[in-house]
Amino acid sequence: MKIKGADPTVCRAVIGAMAQKHKGTVTGSILDFYRHTVSVTFGLSGLEYGINIVNGEIIAVGDSWGKAMSLDQFKQEFELTYTQLAVAKAMRAQGFNINARNTRLGVLLQGVKH
Repeated sequence: MKIKGADPTVCRAVIGAMAQKHKGTVTGSILDFYRHTVSVTFGLSGLEYGINIVNGEIIAVGDSWGKAMSLDQFKQEFELTYTQLAVAKAMRAQGFNINARNTRLGVLLQGVKH
């Protein structure tokens, strides 16, 4: 993935948001094509995709065979959600109140500082 210097707290929140959206659960392992357990830093049961964080780099793990969502789609959704949550976290740290709104183009983050 394109994210470097990944924040594990944000990664966990991303997988949590994706689990809620896709009706899965956050796990420490996923099942591979052969139904073998594969350990991951954060996994998403149901979709059976996950991530490992190695030296600050996020590595997506999973097999797309027979799934409605490909590994590339998983990566794209993860990166987009990570960016949104990381920006919101940084803005909160600067004292902004954050409002998030879904639009037809994606999520709009609005920061207001009083």
